[in-house]
Amino acid sequence: LNLPRWMQQKNNRNSKTKTFRSTMAQDSTVQLDVAFACDCTASMGSYIHQAQRSIQQISADIRAKCKASLRFALVEYRDHPPQDSTFVTRINAFTDSLQTMQQYVDQMSAQGGGDGPEAVADALHEIANLPWRDNAIKICVWIADAPPHGLGEASDGFPNGTSIDPLQAINELKQKGVVTYAVGCEPALSTSYKHARDFMMNAADSTEGKYLPLGKADLLSKVVVGGALEGVSLEAIWAEVKDDLEGLKKQGLSTEEACAKHHAKVAAVHVADHVEVDSPYAAGYDYANVKQMQACSSLSALRAQGGLSTSINSQAPMQAQQYNYQAQQCQQYSAPPSVSQLNRWANHHSGVGH
Repeated sequence: LNLPRWMQQKNNRNSKTKTFRSTMAQDSTVQLDVAFACDCTASMGSYIHQAQRSIQQISADIRAKCKASLRFALVEYRDHPPQDSTFVTRINAFTDSLQTMQQYVDQMSAQGGGDGPEAVADALHEIANLPWRDNAIKICVWIADAPPHGLGEASDGFPNGTSIDPLQAINELKQKGVVTYAVGCEPALSTSYKHARDFMMNAADSTEGKYLPLGKADLLSKVVVGGALEGVSLEAIWAEVKDDLEGLKKQGLSTEEACAKHHAKVAAVHVADHVEVDSPYAAGYDYANVKQMQACSSLSALRAQGGLSTSINSQAPMQAQQYNYQAQQCQQYSAPPSVSQLNRWANHHSGVGH
């Protein structure tokens, strides 16, 4: 099993996350679908307004900066009865209207929930099964302060999980090509739960996304919008990249080898803006649980492998609690698009990537 991508970073590998924004002109024919999933239980009371501001700013910034055919959706979630009697999930359908999206966000409120873990698996399943456009760049922004049921947390009303398996829900997102930005409401996420942070990291890494703590709304927006612009820019240059990659693959090269060979040619023409964001977790974070979840297709398979470790990353809750999120910083710089970007986008287009 390969290590998560952030563990393979050569520079400051455990304290940065990275995304990209193209400086090239965008193509208005590109389709971009963005869906938000947000925990709306009572424990989100201190975070819900911050989550609303973040969703609003991300939506507005994507509208302003991405010259693409845009749609937005929102899935709110709470929990299953008897833990909560209001709703498990509430789906607000895709819309191309920023005003309608604003109305979706305005109706969000934090109440109910019962036990600690929430109906995360149901929400991610609903996100995966939204009516995404076939050719659209697909992005999910998931904001939460609690894990799904069934991971082994204390006070879990459904210790064996519910009808939707959370690991299978992540695999659904992966199969649909939905890049997931998992946004953890810290420090509650790390101080209240043993496995919530690792689960969110798994969701992000498995779908080529990013895990981020909920800090300043403008900083979160920069990262998510940067990821959207990366996709739009790669889609815009795909026509000229595709023919070359197909030719190289006919020579017997794998997709990754073809992308590496093509990289020098693309790098000479296109430049991307890289965004690095400070993380509250210091170097030395142990990703064993993340890798364990990625190796298992379901909760039953995870349990058969001994479940998740509770003896690692004991320092993380204190790091999350002491971190100054309002002082969180990001750095931006220009550099050519990477081989991994080209490889990922080749896999986005099944005719070349598989």
